Amino acid sequence: MQIRARETIDVTSVRPAASVVLVREDGAVLWVRRGDQLKFAGGFYAFPGGRVDLQDSAITLDGGEALGAAEAPCVVAAARELFEETGVLAVPGARGISSQERKAMREALLRRPQPGERAASFGEFLDRHRLRLDARWFAPAGRWVTPPSMPIRFDARFYLVDLPPGEVAEVWPGELADGEWIQPEEALRRWEGGSALLHPPAWHTLKALAWAGGRSREALPLLTHPEKARWKLPIREHVVERIEFQRG
Repeated sequence: MQIRARETIDVTSVRPAASVVLVREDGAVLWVRRGDQLKFAGGFYAFPGGRVDLQDSAITLDGGEALGAAEAPCVVAAARELFEETGVLAVPGARGISSQERKAMREALLRRPQPGERAASFGEFLDRHRLRLDARWFAPAGRWVTPPSMPIRFDARFYLVDLPPGEVAEVWPGELADGEWIQPEEALRRWEGGSALLHPPAWHTLKALAWAGGRSREALPLLTHPEKARWKLPIREHVVERIEFQRG
């Protein structure tokens, strides 16, 4: 299916979002399968992430001097969504937080507040434990805008994050159906075999990681500039111009 990109991004209809490409020392990446009931990309494999919340802009970052006002909240959203969806807290000093405290906060963040109830705050959780996010833990790994033909559109920034020592990923059923650590090559084989649905951003990310052969940081130039990849993914203004959700 060919889709022509708009010349510029219509920021009034595109929601900012963030996604985390979490990698282990052995080169495996954490991918998650979105629940079939979701309106956006239900049943697709993706990386942990979600939309940027208003509260995210109130959380300060270390090492974020080079970030613009639009991107700083995306890094915060990436850290928050990673914690909500996998339990991994990519924050310096997080090893001191007990498993009980982590579980309670994660449940609070995932729970939809009732009318009149105040929503749980990721920022207050960090302040309570005297933790500060470090933007340098989140390496920019691409920016993707949903094509204009889609009913729901996101301007998603991807970040490559190394699994912090001692952190364990655990996907709770709900918005996500499941998740697993997988080598990029195996993930692509499943897509080739028709057993895994992928949007172009996830496919390209896995392709770049497979090309890097387990040295994930070497994939960053291709992740941030997908038009330079040898597989020539057609992209303009961060919008992919050819979509192949399933092989063939």
